[in-house]
Amino acid sequence: MLRSLGADDERFKTLHFRPGLNLLIADRTTHSADTDSRNGAGKSSMVELLHYLLGATSQKHSLWTHKALARHRFQLIMDWPGRSDPIKIERRPSSLKVYLQPDVSRSATPDLFGQEFSAEITLKDWQWAIARDLYRIPSPETPVSGRTLLSFAMRRVNSGGFLEPTSTFSGQSPHEAMICLSHLFGLDIGLTTEYRTLSQQDATRKKLVEAAKDPVWGKIVGRSAELRARSAQSNRGSSNFGNRSRPSR
Repeated sequence: MLRSLGADDERFKTLHFRPGLNLLIADRTTHSADTDSRNGAGKSSMVELLHYLLGATSQKHSLWTHKALARHRFQLIMDWPGRSDPIKIERRPSSLKVYLQPDVSRSATPDLFGQEFSAEITLKDWQWAIARDLYRIPSPETPVSGRTLLSFAMRRVNSGGFLEPTSTFSGQSPHEAMICLSHLFGLDIGLTTEYRTLSQQDATRKKLVEAAKDPVWGKIVGRSAELRARSAQSNRGSSNFGNRSRPSR
């Protein structure tokens, strides 16, 4: 469960989450009309900051790429599996590190005095901790992305995340989405991975068939009859060479 989302920039309001349904809406005053927009409440910014603090890589035109925010720090406090106390996550746009208090990226146990240490870790290590602990992905080599799984829960409007229930952004491969959904529903991702491989092979085959119809391809590679004749000639040459007897001394 999320606890709070904030920043050390006073322009950002700290959001506090409570158990159950939380709604982010614009304030309505006595002077508000029915036609007044509800935009500008910070709904999209909240989702972007959640993605940022939960392992998103920097993208052009993202909220945290603005120069005015480079020196500020964003913070998320949330519950973590297997822990009774929440953890704190912080990121700064000017840094490539993620600050964790305590460091849950490694399966470290408290010391003899019960102290747990904080750490600044790499973004890659943080992404793996999310995949391992939040989604129980067994290995980094597993064809399931923790970041993609998060996108099913935190959808972006600008990426077309609400256009299809089974995809998180426009143009997402249905096979990749199927693998992630299979993991979320506890199904065998091995079958969906094999299906993706077969589909990719079939797509490659169709492209090769279309390419073979191109007259330019025939000029480069040659016609089928010409290739068969060359192959037969090459085989005869190899056979004759192998049948040559050594000269007597």
